[in-house]
Amino acid sequence: MSEILEKNIADILDHAPLEVVKIWQQIAIDIECPEDLRALKFVIHALESCANFKPHDFAQTFNIPIEHVSALFVPFSHIDTTEYPEYMTATLAKGTKSERPIYALLHQLNAIVDRYLANVLLVFLDHYFSNEAKIKNYNRDYQIFSAIRLLYTDEKFDRSCLSHTNPNDIGQNLAAYKTHLLGLEEQENHRQMLPHVRELIHFYHLSWKVKATRQRKNAQTIRSAYRRDKPERIIGSSLLTTFSLKTKPGVFHETHLENGVSIAEDFPPLCVINIDPSTKKKPSHELPDYSVLRDKHKEKAKAHNVQRSVRQAHNISLLARTVLQAHELTYLWQELYSTRPGILNNINKRFIRLVITICLMFTRELESTLQLQVAYSETEVDDGFLITSTHAMYLSSVAPTAQRTKHKENPHLLKTDGRIAMLLPTALHQQLHGCNFPVGSLKSHIGGVEKVRKAIDQLLATINKKHACQISLKRIENHLKNDVVSREQFDPVLLEPLSGSQSYYNRSPRHYAWYHTEEFAKKVALLWHHTFGLPAEAPRVKVSSNNDSSTTQIGFGSEFTPTLEVLQSLVNELESELDWWSAFEASQSLDNVLAYHNAYTLYTVYMLLSATGYRAVSNPLPTFSFALMRHNAICISDKDNSVTFAHMRVIPCPSVLKSQLGMYQTHLDALARLLAHNFPFESNQFCWHRSHLRFVTMTSKNARLDWHISAKNSQRNDGLFLFFKKKPDEPYRSTNAYPSSITNMSSHLPSLPLNFGRHYLRHYLQQHDVHQELIKFQMGHWVTGENPLEEFSSLCMQEAIEALLPTLDTMLSEIGWQARPSLLTRKRV
Repeated sequence: MSEILEKNIADILDHAPLEVVKIWQQIAIDIECPEDLRALKFVIHALESCANFKPHDFAQTFNIPIEHVSALFVPFSHIDTTEYPEYMTATLAKGTKSERPIYALLHQLNAIVDRYLANVLLVFLDHYFSNEAKIKNYNRDYQIFSAIRLLYTDEKFDRSCLSHTNPNDIGQNLAAYKTHLLGLEEQENHRQMLPHVRELIHFYHLSWKVKATRQRKNAQTIRSAYRRDKPERIIGSSLLTTFSLKTKPGVFHETHLENGVSIAEDFPPLCVINIDPSTKKKPSHELPDYSVLRDKHKEKAKAHNVQRSVRQAHNISLLARTVLQAHELTYLWQELYSTRPGILNNINKRFIRLVITICLMFTRELESTLQLQVAYSETEVDDGFLITSTHAMYLSSVAPTAQRTKHKENPHLLKTDGRIAMLLPTALHQQLHGCNFPVGSLKSHIGGVEKVRKAIDQLLATINKKHACQISLKRIENHLKNDVVSREQFDPVLLEPLSGSQSYYNRSPRHYAWYHTEEFAKKVALLWHHTFGLPAEAPRVKVSSNNDSSTTQIGFGSEFTPTLEVLQSLVNELESELDWWSAFEASQSLDNVLAYHNAYTLYTVYMLLSATGYRAVSNPLPTFSFALMRHNAICISDKDNSVTFAHMRVIPCPSVLKSQLGMYQTHLDALARLLAHNFPFESNQFCWHRSHLRFVTMTSKNARLDWHISAKNSQRNDGLFLFFKKKPDEPYRSTNAYPSSITNMSSHLPSLPLNFGRHYLRHYLQQHDVHQELIKFQMGHWVTGENPLEEFSSLCMQEAIEALLPTLDTMLSEIGWQARPSLLTRKRV
């Protein structure tokens, strides 16, 4: 088996260095990779995330020299899957979880790997590899991998039990957690975790005994079904939480992901809302009658109230109760800057003030804050603070926004790296330096979550009683998020490196935003200045890059953002192809007419993609009726299905694009006349789309709505951007301007993901400090309550368009786009 697997790994990595191939052959054997390499792409993504977050631990776990980790995943950017089509299959083969538990574990958790899960996986695998013989002697492979997989994905489980690096410490934490579970009532759902917790305790302590005779539990009991998604608090609300949606297999094509399209944008504006039921028992005379328990009108009214609450939460102002007010921040900072000694719950007050400061400035939950590390050498910390006598730095890792594709090493795209080190303000450095912590996590030096929480509550109770305030730890943890949402002056993507976690609020923007490391530091400094009044000094940043150290364009975020130089080169290539034709040659023969039309259409399509930020998933403009020229706008529906209008948007149409679309319509009129004899169907289609007579018969509102639903769903109808292709000894065939056909027509152009325009547009708007509401308006990245087309929206569409047009015109001018008339019309160049 290993010989066949090693051969297949060598075949698929045929361009990789020999030493890298040998390393991967050993890793494939260690993780029990199948011979057909099924779903290996997703397992590689999980391993790469672990290597980015914990490079030293990754090297130790798989016994790899640390200097080889940086180049280990580069060959997977150029994989030829012709001989191994199963490589990109999203599902595992039947029986993999029992036959290949390591492989199944990495596959299932690949999409949620963050720095904490990376630590859990590497410690778990290192302990397993070190004691594999003893574990297999007891035949517990399947049980322990099922336990870690089911527990970590269970939102009721306390993940901090697995956050240590010593297996014995993890076993002790789990033993204490088991005692806690045993103290719960019998009907508590938490007790369902007991078998898995016991299994992991035996695993980390290696304390299995000879199996006693007892009744066997079936597989259904082992894999008890319960919700395993951790709920996330809705931004701006103090009561509501939400669960993230699960990706539906088969909905998204692999080519979409390679072209830089985010699957997160296919989700509804907000996920399922979770409401905790009331635990207060009502008296008997207030209990509802059985007939109204399932009253549809009451359920509808309840759903309406929840929806209204969510909309209000996403439109909070600076006076909202979830945002700390100016006087509350003043009293809180007075206490945090205080140096008065004291002890609360057997914890030094100095330590408590530091924890509160970190929760406030980094918008972290208490559990996440206590997991931060303190070190005095860069090699000793992965996620935490590096402290010296003169300064303190925050070191963090950012999860990649996409899986590794062929464009990962594309020289035309801005580079990304997961490691960031940012210099902290002087006040925070003084607090860290004054605590004089030894090397390790804050939790190991200060105490557990509940102990620290009780001490913080005591300190905040003193402040509230003294100043008549209502400051709570929950308000402190979420203040910066809510302040960013209420002001809408700063990009919420900036909070991800600070908080160390992703949010439903920026699941789509994080895929398109790209920040240079220096720019990120300046933005964070300005954010802290506006929110907390800290000095607006621009912290220096340092990047530990896996790429060439000479590379200057390194940041974090989007992995598909092109450089300005390659966009200018793209425009020059497209223009040179048009300049090659003369008016006489373009119309000399049918072949010349179609060849010129293909070049002219390609030029117009690329301009449309660059100017609008269209999401390259289908036909860019299914009908010219969506080009609202009198309003300088375009209607785009690139993220809706055939019925809903949740993300349909009306965006500005820059002047260059407006002129080009007008010239393209004139080009189609001339082309329709030239093709009337040889291509009557396409000729009639062009004429039909250009005619307004089809709207005369639509006299009712339903008829117009049906037409709009049919027209906006560009997956089902041909639009106006047609390419004419011909194979040897075959007639011409017309092809719609879908992403695949555009890519096939662009083989002579610089290699770029087709969604490049959307990534560059988002980056350009953010660079020029455009208001966040206008960026959401252009990109369609809104959530419930922020849709500008909703009935009670206060956003003026015309004012938003006028505000964005100058910036868009400048962007297109810098790239070099120009409106070019067609040689097939009377308008000559």
